[in-house]
Amino acid sequence: MRYLEVTGEEYRDRVYGCWLGKNSGGTLGAPLERAWGQREPFDVWWYPELREGGIPNDDLEMQLVWLKALEEVGPGLRAVDLVSYWLDHIGYNFDEYGLSKTNMQLGLLPPVCGAFNNWFRDCMGSPIRSEIWACVAPGLPRVAARYAYEDAICDHAGGEGVWGEMFHAAVEASAFVVRNRQALLEVGLSYVPPWSKVRVAIEAVLEARARGLGWLEAREEVLRVVGHPVAQYAPINLGFEVIGWLWGEDFGDALCKAVNCGYDTDCTGATLGAILGIISGRRGLPSRWVEPLGEGIATNESWGGIKHVSGSHPVPRDLGELTERVVRVAQRVLAWHGVPGGRVPVPEDHHELMADEGIRELWERDPMSYEVEGTSLRYRVSYPEGPAYVGRGKRLRVELTNPHPEALAIGCELVLGGRSYGRRELEVEGQGSAHLEWELNPPEWEGNRLLGYLACEPVGRPAEPGVPLVLVRGRRWEWALAMDGGASGWRECWAEGNRLPLEVLPAGWREAYLRGRVRVPRDLRVRLGVPASCPVRAWVDGVLVVDVGDEGPIRPNYSGYGGYYVDLELARGEHEVLLGFVRGGGEPEAHLVLSLPDRLYAGDTAVVWV
Repeated sequence: MRYLEVTGEEYRDRVYGCWLGKNSGGTLGAPLERAWGQREPFDVWWYPELREGGIPNDDLEMQLVWLKALEEVGPGLRAVDLVSYWLDHIGYNFDEYGLSKTNMQLGLLPPVCGAFNNWFRDCMGSPIRSEIWACVAPGLPRVAARYAYEDAICDHAGGEGVWGEMFHAAVEASAFVVRNRQALLEVGLSYVPPWSKVRVAIEAVLEARARGLGWLEAREEVLRVVGHPVAQYAPINLGFEVIGWLWGEDFGDALCKAVNCGYDTDCTGATLGAILGIISGRRGLPSRWVEPLGEGIATNESWGGIKHVSGSHPVPRDLGELTERVVRVAQRVLAWHGVPGGRVPVPEDHHELMADEGIRELWERDPMSYEVEGTSLRYRVSYPEGPAYVGRGKRLRVELTNPHPEALAIGCELVLGGRSYGRRELEVEGQGSAHLEWELNPPEWEGNRLLGYLACEPVGRPAEPGVPLVLVRGRRWEWALAMDGGASGWRECWAEGNRLPLEVLPAGWREAYLRGRVRVPRDLRVRLGVPASCPVRAWVDGVLVVDVGDEGPIRPNYSGYGGYYVDLELARGEHEVLLGFVRGGGEPEAHLVLSLPDRLYAGDTAVVWV
């Protein structure tokens, strides 16, 4: 049997090729990226911009932080560990990054922090971060895909972004030991659930290839089956990557065709470049495409895109250092996963690399539940209706597992916001589980989160740490069909998060209003956004601040676009927010978003809905 030696030159060369290829594709695509997808393709066949020192790109920057996490935490790295690195080192608040970071700051654990109130969980923020997992688990796609899953659920749980990152990680890890393109695509697709739009897009490309269509015709097929207005929608972009791969005549042609498909151009170019770089290695990459870029790694640390990465344990400064540090971490990862001596078997048949039952089990996991490992017990905490309290009883479920051979007598008490929900006594059989459920009706509280814990005391066992519990505050609104309330008056409704509850309005409504009140704990400057697919107006304390008469797609992020967002000075105290909508065609969608109007546009967690 042949082996890939992680201490050998072949592996090191392929890792280096991965980062060179990613840099090349990202540099090609970055100047072309837009927020909205464009119907027409680009026509670019060389770098639109070559900047001395390189173009910083979150596709690579965040993976430098994940390398730091692997070095500091070790191969047992989990999603809950990555949360600390998000909050310590990631300043970006683009789309899903910002929404999930707000959830983390409210205390929600992964995967809940990646699923709740996150309109962008089907986007490209996580598929672009796969290379680090593939490079530290070469030839082990199941290991790489599990790391990718732990990564992706922090900010894309329950969405296509998870499947996109798992697909990438599986393909890239397999590319260290398999060269055949069709085999790699077959392996990668086995890691994607059959209902995924990522799979639909890639299979549409494969079918177009089999029918003898051209690459631009394949592009039209992708847009037909998974079309979406947002350029960062993951299924479209994974389809475009595969178009570049299948129709590309060489490295540069492949990158250009992927990028010319448009949409999230830096991501498609960078990921395809990484895949081709692993397959060919550094020595196999064309000098024409890699030499103009140099070896340095450019970051946005200077203005806070990433932060605290140049101190006592800095991230790599160039591709050579990055490669050497990845090689060292890979040896630890392989040993942890039972591959002694860093010798990875090269399979005789690529089917040996396909997803197994352990991977398929990940597809079924509930994004509104999280796991906690205690001293003697294991816990799975679930929010059947999500973590937001919306003025009525909130169910909470806990699965309690006894991993030991003998039964345990256990006393449990749930405390939330200082209120005890009583003590329960139970016995859990050895290797068995028990299910507990509570209906939570907490008293009114200050702030946007309510913290608590579940305390369990197994008899005859060491003390258990408390299991963290969090509820977040929903948003109370009132609705009416006239600005003054009209004959029917104002009626209460609730929103779990940013998305406004327009579904409560009666069928056939033409004009409607929502009003709510917020409490501001101190004088505060905020950015208020009301992105809507229908005409919308917003008043704060009776002053008109937003007035947009257009219909169209929405992008409910923190930074904003068009006239839907406005910066406001809010004095300490309570303020009224009134929103008016005019229905056009179809069922409208609207959000209310609050952020801090600085360069980073972090989500606001200070303003409280009352």
